[in-house]
Amino acid sequence: MFLEQENFLVQAFADDFVILLKASASYRFTEMSKEIMLKFESWATKYNLVFSENKSKYIMFKVKKTITHFPGIYLYGKRISYTNELKYLGIVFDPNQSFMIHLDRIQEKIVRLNEKLRRITRATWGLRPEMVKEIYLSILERIILYGVEIWYRDRVKMNAKLLQIQRYPLLSITKAYRTTSNEALQILSGCVPIDLKAQMIVEMDSNIRGVALSDNTHSIDFEIEERIKPWEISRISWDYFANMCNRFSVFTDGSKMNGKVGSAFVIYLGEDEIDSFTYRLSDNSSVFMAEVFAINKAIDEIILRNLDHVDLITDSRSALMALDSPFEKRVYVNSIKRKIVNYSGEINLKWVRAHKGTKGNERADYLAKLAIEKQEIDCLFHETRTETRLRVKQNMIQSWQTRWDSSKNGKVTREFFKKVCVKRVQGDFYLNQIYTGHGIFRTHQYRFFSKTNVCHCGDEIGDMQHVLLECRLWSIQRNQLKIKLNNSLKILLGQEKFRIFCRFVIQSLLNLEIET
Repeated sequence: MFLEQENFLVQAFADDFVILLKASASYRFTEMSKEIMLKFESWATKYNLVFSENKSKYIMFKVKKTITHFPGIYLYGKRISYTNELKYLGIVFDPNQSFMIHLDRIQEKIVRLNEKLRRITRATWGLRPEMVKEIYLSILERIILYGVEIWYRDRVKMNAKLLQIQRYPLLSITKAYRTTSNEALQILSGCVPIDLKAQMIVEMDSNIRGVALSDNTHSIDFEIEERIKPWEISRISWDYFANMCNRFSVFTDGSKMNGKVGSAFVIYLGEDEIDSFTYRLSDNSSVFMAEVFAINKAIDEIILRNLDHVDLITDSRSALMALDSPFEKRVYVNSIKRKIVNYSGEINLKWVRAHKGTKGNERADYLAKLAIEKQEIDCLFHETRTETRLRVKQNMIQSWQTRWDSSKNGKVTREFFKKVCVKRVQGDFYLNQIYTGHGIFRTHQYRFFSKTNVCHCGDEIGDMQHVLLECRLWSIQRNQLKIKLNNSLKILLGQEKFRIFCRFVIQSLLNLEIET
C-alpha cells in the first residue's frame, strides 16, 4: 500500500503502517491527522481489521528548531503517545535523525550475542578462530550493517561507535588482551574496519542503483533492467551454422586483448564479402558485451539496407542464449529481440564454433582484433555491477592500508604485519601476545597495571625480546631448538619450532604470575 500527496505520505509493509506528515509548525499536525486517521479507521473496519492503540506511536523530526509543542493525534478516540525512538522495519529513528540511538540498540544486541558466543570459544579452547570469524561475517556484521544505506553518515562520532561495536567480536576471534587497539585487532582477524565496510556498501548501492549520476550521458548502461509484461515476452530461437548459402550472411564477433575491447561484423552475399564494420568499445566492456553490441549493430545495418532472408552468425553462445531466454530483463538485449520480431524481413540467428576455420567467422574475429587498435572509442559503456563491486572493494582495501600505515596504534603489530589482508586469521592466544605486545610480558604489566617491569630472572626489563631470546630461565629449552636466534622475531615466528617454544614460555609466565 502506498499513498502520497503534497504534505503526507502513507506507506505499508505487511502489517506495519507509517504515515508521514509535513508542516511548517507542529501544531498543524493535529488538524492534518484527523481526516487521515478517520480514513484509516474506516478502511480497517471495512476489512475487519483493528489497529493497536498501544503499539501505535508517533515521532517528530525537528528541523533547526527545538520541538516545544506536541500535537494531539488520535486513533479510535484515544491519543497516541509520543516517543523519542521509533522502530520501523528494523531501523530505530530519533528526532535528530542521527541514528545514534539505533546504533545503541545494535550494540546491546551484539553484546548479548557475543556473550553467547564466548560460552563456546575461550582463550585456549572452543571454536577455531576461522569459525568464529565466519560467524562474525555471516551473522554479526550483517546485523550491524542492516539498513546501512539508510542510516549511515560519514561522521567521527558514528564511525567511532561502529568501531566500538565491532570490537567485541574481534576480541572473540583473536583472543587478544582487551587492551589491544582496534587497529591491531582488525589486522590480526583480517576483518575490514566496519566504518569502511559501511562506506563501501553505501557507495556500491549508490552506483549500482543509479543514485550517483554518470558524467557521460552518451554512454550505454548495459545492465539496466526493465519489467516486461508476460504477454510481451519473446524468445529468439537459433540454430547451428552449416555453410553459407546464396543469400546474405552476416558474421559478428567481439574481442578483448590487453585491456582493450573491439567489435565487428562482416556482410557476405554468398561467398563474397560486400561490407564490414569495426567498433572500439570502452575498456571496461566485457567480451559478452562486445558480442551483443556487434549483433545489435549488425541488425541495425540489416534493417537499414532492408535485406531479406539473412543469416546472422556468431560464435557467442551466451549471447544467443540471452536472446532465447524468456527471463531476460536487460533493456539492451530486449531491444535486439524487438528489432528482430518487428522486422519485416527474416533474420535467422545461427551459432558457429570459434576458430574452426570458418571463413566469415575468422574474418569477423580478425576485424574485431583490428578494432582494438583504433585510437578513438566508438561506444562507451557504463561500469558494470561486477566492475563497480571490484573497484569499490579495492578502494576500501586501499583506504584500510592507508589507515594502517598512518595509525599511531598497533606499532608492535605493524612490525609483524605491514600489509592488510582479509584472508588472515591470527587467533592464537599465546602468539597474539607477541604480535600485539599486550600480554603477560612485564613491560605490558607495568604499563597498564603499574606492576614491576623487571623480568622474573631479575637481570633485565621483561620485554618480548629479552624473555624470548635472552632470558636465562629458558636457556635450556632455547638451546634445544637448534636454530639461529640472531634473526628478528618476525622471521623466527615463521618456524614451527620457535612458535612451540613461545607458547611454552608464555604459558609458563602465566603460571608464574598466578603463583606470585
